[in-house]
Amino acid sequence: MTQPTDAGPGGQGGGSGWGGGSVSQGGPPPPAGYAQQGASTMATVALVLGLASWVVGGLLTAIPGLIIGMMEMSAIDRGESPAAGRTFAQVGFWASLAHIIFSAFVLIVALCIVAAVLVGVLGVAGAEGRGW
Repeated sequence: MTQPTDAGPGGQGGGSGWGGGSVSQGGPPPPAGYAQQGASTMATVALVLGLASWVVGGLLTAIPGLIIGMMEMSAIDRGESPAAGRTFAQVGFWASLAHIIFSAFVLIVALCIVAAVLVGVLGVAGAEGRGW
């Protein structure tokens, strides 16, 4: 009586038998000394700060997110950071920039409303004081 082996279809090691062999991922193994790089920490920080500016941080996270995103994109262009973090850095940069522009717009609108209210109040009070 024969027992199943670790050989998969066609006699290749695929871990399909009862022996508890390892499952192959397919393809050749990476060369010696190869380290797969993901996004850098700075790119991730830029992304988190940019998105957090819309949820909890406001300008306190948008301004650092903008600066760190810009610095990280420059580092990627110079080859000092892994290119895998470019998307994180760009999203963090643009989310931060959009929040800063939005905040400036809201501030301008609020100042215009306050100015209109003050002019209306002072204009009415001034006209009554002159006897018009």
